[in-house]
Amino acid sequence: MHLSALAAAAALAVLWLAEGLYPVFAHGRCRRAHGMRNVVLGLINGGARALFFPAALVMVATTTMRFDAGLLRMVPLPPRVEWVMGIVLLDLAGYAWHVASHQWPLLWRFHAVHHHDDAVDSTTAFRFHFGDVMFGSFVTLAVVGVLGLRVEHVLFYELLLIPLSIFHHGNIRLPGRVDRVLSWLIVTPRMHWVHHSRWIAETNSNYSPLFSLWDRVFGTFRLCGDPAGIRFRLEGYADADRATLLGCLATPLLPIKSEPGRDPRLGMDANAPHARSVERRGACPSQCEYSYTGRE
Repeated sequence: MHLSALAAAAALAVLWLAEGLYPVFAHGRCRRAHGMRNVVLGLINGGARALFFPAALVMVATTTMRFDAGLLRMVPLPPRVEWVMGIVLLDLAGYAWHVASHQWPLLWRFHAVHHHDDAVDSTTAFRFHFGDVMFGSFVTLAVVGVLGLRVEHVLFYELLLIPLSIFHHGNIRLPGRVDRVLSWLIVTPRMHWVHHSRWIAETNSNYSPLFSLWDRVFGTFRLCGDPAGIRFRLEGYADADRATLLGCLATPLLPIKSEPGRDPRLGMDANAPHARSVERRGACPSQCEYSYTGRE
């Protein structure tokens, strides 16, 4: 757990510096406040998770081992194959959970906090409501029990996932060819920017946590040819909701103000063929003055 925290801190430091030097989307004057708010949310989530998850993980993994339970234990596997299967299946479970977070209204209440960020950067990887994190942790524990995974599988997976999540939320430029090559294996920034669009066909795509394989297999892979056309955040949430710590924490307690792809301001389903052109006219109103720099 401590190793994952160190990896996260190192990745955030490197990405934050890179974003400041050469961003793809220009940040306005509120970059520090925006980043601090997201990191504080991450610290709240990490603290809440630390209260139960490590002990619960050890208990579940130890119990399945004691009774030789779990799907992966039904067929003897070489240790290396078991490791690969464990990491791959944890990622598949993460993909399924992410899809559910967009499709089920109760889960979306919490997950909307991640999506109503209007300035996506490396700190957005920490911007989750603690309820979202708690639900996800229980899902991980269930997967560990069903598959019969060991503690080491989960720790290694999170050691990979957390820094790479910071990376693919990053407001950084990669050469197009490099991004395309990497996106055949892992989620890249250009791929994940699309997921943070408020247009439903884009929001409901690119769900993969780590390996991009799942979006390709299940038909949810999508790329945007022009990053300048991506409109971040969710319509319907005011600055008091998305740009304050209290607003982020209170979001699940309030009525759902924007479903994925539903733009209350336009009064239409953003999945409609004509909605995309209407929604993308003009500049995105944002107190952070978050706009495309053309450096991509």
